[in-house]
Amino acid sequence: MSSRIHFVSAGPGDPGLLTLKGKEVLDNSDIVFYFKPYNILFKNLLKNREIYEAFSLKFEEITALIDKAINSNKKVCFLVPGDIAIFSPYSVFLSYYKDKIEIIPGVGTLNYFASKLHYILNSHSLVHKVTIISTKILKERVGNFELKSYTDKNTVLIIFMNDIPIDKIVNELKDIYEDNAMIHIGSKLAMSEERIYSFSLKNFPYKNLNIDEKLSLIIITPYSEMQLKIKWWNKKVEEYKIKKKTSQKSL
Repeated sequence: MSSRIHFVSAGPGDPGLLTLKGKEVLDNSDIVFYFKPYNILFKNLLKNREIYEAFSLKFEEITALIDKAINSNKKVCFLVPGDIAIFSPYSVFLSYYKDKIEIIPGVGTLNYFASKLHYILNSHSLVHKVTIISTKILKERVGNFELKSYTDKNTVLIIFMNDIPIDKIVNELKDIYEDNAMIHIGSKLAMSEERIYSFSLKNFPYKNLNIDEKLSLIIITPYSEMQLKIKWWNKKVEEYKIKKKTSQKSL
């Protein structure tokens, strides 16, 4: 760990999902920047360290703390919500420090949610595309938009950082997907208040959902069941046998 500035993908919030390398970096850090509620979720791993809530400090204040730490031979860690490959509010610091940093990948919230659903996001036989969008970012950058511009009836649609009422989303999706399409909602994933719901778009209840919409991840799947078809699997086995036989003949 020659770098002094580390960005650790902290996953959905369960310390048990932190990678071995991520935990090693965190254990050896002197200063940690975080976003709520990671200071609570990771409190046992943050003991005896200087910790700062990232959004409570201006850019110049954070860089001053980092530069002082580096000059004092201390190590700095940024706890990144989810996995940094999908989203990170720390991008400005990645650009600013460039070659002085090391990024530790991790388990993304999407990976966690899909595993809880026992769901394969992309199957060769059933799905031809997976699209990830943030309604919050789209509203900020595009303004008014329609979901049909980003998905179709054969696409797995993933919505994070959502700020549109879910009932409004469902109404739009009903005009795009077939009746047996499913909507899966994960609220406060990997936290003690975790809630996971799955409904067909046709039978969505519209009320009495105990969720925090702003802390929810939404997955829309075109089919009610997600399995590799037996026909597809057996076809792949036959292709493998032919390829193996051809390879042996060429020897």
